[in-house]
Amino acid sequence: MTISPLAPGALIPRRTGESFTTMRREFDDLQRQLVSGKRADTYSGLGTGRRTSIDTRARLAAIEGYQAAIANGDLRLRVASQGLDSVSKTLSTQKKQAMLTTVDPTTGGRTALQQSAMNNLKHVIDVLNTEVNGRYLFSGRKDGTRPVASLETILDGAGGLTGLRQAVAAAATADVGTSLQPGHLQSTPASNVATVAETMPGSTLNGFSLRADGPASGSPSIGIARAGTTLGTRSISFTVGAGLADGETVRLTLGLKDGTSIPIELRARTGGTTADRTSFRIGPTPDDSAANLADAVRQAALAATTDPRFVSASAVAAADRFFAGGIPGAVTWYDGEGVAPTWLAAEPPAHGTDPEQAYSAEARGGVPVRADANLAIGIGARANELPFRNALAGLAVMAIATFSTDPALHAAESARFEALRDRTSDRLDPQVGPGNVKGVLSELANATVSLKTAGDRQLAAESIWKEALGTVENADPEEVAAALRTLQVKMEASYQTTSILSRLSLVNYL
Repeated sequence: MTISPLAPGALIPRRTGESFTTMRREFDDLQRQLVSGKRADTYSGLGTGRRTSIDTRARLAAIEGYQAAIANGDLRLRVASQGLDSVSKTLSTQKKQAMLTTVDPTTGGRTALQQSAMNNLKHVIDVLNTEVNGRYLFSGRKDGTRPVASLETILDGAGGLTGLRQAVAAAATADVGTSLQPGHLQSTPASNVATVAETMPGSTLNGFSLRADGPASGSPSIGIARAGTTLGTRSISFTVGAGLADGETVRLTLGLKDGTSIPIELRARTGGTTADRTSFRIGPTPDDSAANLADAVRQAALAATTDPRFVSASAVAAADRFFAGGIPGAVTWYDGEGVAPTWLAAEPPAHGTDPEQAYSAEARGGVPVRADANLAIGIGARANELPFRNALAGLAVMAIATFSTDPALHAAESARFEALRDRTSDRLDPQVGPGNVKGVLSELANATVSLKTAGDRQLAAESIWKEALGTVENADPEEVAAALRTLQVKMEASYQTTSILSRLSLVNYL
């Protein structure tokens, strides 16, 4: 038997057939390159260029992911900034209106300014509950949860928990104290020394405080000494010496819960009643004078508990604590990520101090946008940041206040309205201090610029890598056309030669 592939004369035809098959495959591949513009349709077809292709495509996929994140982050920032800009304008308008408004309550005991405050409060809550694609913008990373409770829940409570109205009313009652300890200050004599001391628990303030920065002074015949440094332990002692003269003055500052104060000035006199709100009688001995001074301080503090500044400070401070989460038994108004810095004592930290600034930075960084392999831009926001708590507290306290329509009380109610107006307006100004809405807008604007810069950088990188990928994967149409033409000529020549040889015979050959 003969193995046909190895039979004499079989090798040359076989090679010829394989040559035709190879040329046909090359021809089909060149046609594919000409139509698709690609060198190959598989990585293996790229030969040594496949590693470059795979690496470059991985880089382009990463850039595509960064661009998608940047686009989503930019959308969130634009919507949040638009909402906060409207809040900023609302607060500015409210403050301007407040400065031009006097108390003229309607039959319901509410002024036009209060009606406006209630409407603006609803607007702020709506903005803080803004969502984009089902994600709440002011919940931090907990963006699947609506951050701010309803207006009704905030003001009136729910589920057995108290709302802001009850918190303000309870604070007003707790702050007054008793006739013997008005504003939770105790004024007692001992020999020739009159001592005024705080009596409230150290963890929370009710009534007045004797702040270390509160001015106090004696007179030539009355010495002064301070004791205690922490809330609830501080006291001021006045030592009465011999020779106390008519007209000598003692000054004392009673700190209020919102950081403001009421000054007290008591003048020594030789006649009149034992004590009143502005003076004390000089007794036969320094011990008697000290006792009269202590009683005068008590009466002055008792009178101060009805001062419009005291009443308004109590209401505003209660709102501050409510929105900082510092009132036990109160409803939870914020359900997003993070617990804001709280104050439970007499002196709340000044607006914009380090704890609040650190919390603001934490809020931004809580929602990072990965704009590059080594760059994350914070775009987060939380509804319980200080600027928003200020806005909510200022609007809410003004909105829920009531004023008497009795003409006989007009002067007193006007004074209370003005005191409340001044304190709430301080919290409405969007451009004062670091803890303000304008500050948040500025930070979000910086984030927007950073995202834009990163996006432009990614576009430039994408162009470079696409060009690099093209040099590996793309086929040059001119080169392919030339190769195709050359191959076509070669194939035609081969077919013609083979055809001639197939018809060759010994007779023709001879």
